This record gives sequence, structure tokens and C-alpha cells, in this order.
Amino acid sequence: MTKKDNLENSAAPASLVGRLVRQHWYCFSYTDIAGSISIFASTYTGYIRKGITMQRINENKKNANVRGEAVLVSCSYLGYMTREEFTE
Repeated sequence: MTKKDNLENSAAPASLVGRLVRQHWYCFSYTDIAGSISIFASTYTGYIRKGITMQRINENKKNANVRGEAVLVSCSYLGYMTREEFTE
């Protein structure tokens, strides 16, 4: 895999992409159980290449600090925009 392929298939760090490069933004929402307590967690992630894969779902699950058994409740596409537009 080339460096370009790796960048296009993973979340794009702000330091690599900068604030002016447009990305496809998603919200990943998960639910999990800790003992008898339900836990809900979500992540917001921008990608250069549009589309969701199992790798991206699992990557965001890890970033949400939930167990591997947690369930993806929803994955919402938020739009194609720069990091600056997203954080306004």
C-alpha cells in the first residue's frame, strides 16, 4: 500500500490535511453495556475518500473507548467540508 492509499483509507489527521482540505465527515454512534449500565458513545471523523468500511467502523469504535462487542447504532454522513467549516 502506498502512502497515498494509506492516507485516503484512514482518518485524515489535521496536521496532514490542514484546515482547507475538504473531507467527508461522519458521526459514528455506538451502544455498549458495562455491568448493568448502558453506555452510549460517538465519534466525529473526517475522511478524504467517501465511504464506510469495517476498518473505519472498528477504528472509530476504538476511538469511542467502547468494547469490541459494542453495537454500531448509526453512522451519519454529515457532509463534505473543511475541518474549519465542520467546527464552526
